[in-house]
Amino acid sequence: MNLEEKARRMQMLLSEISVPETCKDVKKVWIDLLDALLNEIESLHVKIKNQDEKIEKLTSLCSEFDMDLNNLEEAVDALYEYFEEDADVEDVEPDYYESMSCPGCEQVFMFNPMLLDEDEFLICPNCGLSINPDELNK
Repeated sequence: MNLEEKARRMQMLLSEISVPETCKDVKKVWIDLLDALLNEIESLHVKIKNQDEKIEKLTSLCSEFDMDLNNLEEAVDALYEYFEEDADVEDVEPDYYESMSCPGCEQVFMFNPMLLDEDEFLICPNCGLSINPDELNK
């Protein structure tokens, strides 16, 4: 029998017995004490239940955070692998740009000669003039 059951049983027994007039005050104090004890027990049951619910919510939230962190860690690892693979490539040449002055408007602009085909012309970004880069370099 737990504390709550014992208190209820004692309360019931006290309320059923008849006592002489001199003991009625003692009986009332015992019944009030048991009522207060039972109310406190009920209050503690409610608090424990509320705490259990909060713990379940926190556990669920922690689990979600853990999953999110694992996903983030996997994504970061994948990025590291991707960039390490790019860094291992030895044939990578740095971008090389040249400057050119337009013969029509004298606007200076940059271009990457490696991106041009053999017979491709440059177009001045200022005036739109077609320029053969091979003729200017001769």
